Amino acid sequence: MIKLEALEALKAKVEAGTKTLNPIPDWPRQNMLDIVRAANGSLDAAMALHNAVLPEFVAQFDTLGYVWVYIPTRNAPPLMEARAFNEVPARALVIADLEILIKQEKEAAKETDLAK
Repeated sequence: MIKLEALEALKAKVEAGTKTLNPIPDWPRQNMLDIVRAANGSLDAAMALHNAVLPEFVAQFDTLGYVWVYIPTRNAPPLMEARAFNEVPARALVIADLEILIKQEKEAAKETDLAK
């Protein structure tokens, strides 16, 4: 639960545009550096983070500032998806990625509870 709480807190800070971000337990330092850079507008850093933490997911941008992150499937709705909006596209991608990571943590917690 500590990691879930840390991800939720980090997402809230990125959405608010906060410059000081708390680390996530068990994450490599580079991921945190990429989040800080992405929160400050670096799309390269946002994509580096996306590719590091969610390599199987596609990130799709539109011209209005929305980002859609999903696992593509053939002839079926996408698996696990998140959408985010921010005037800073890099920040929108981080927000969508964090939403996916939060969903994954919640699913893992449910599976752990069911296994007990």
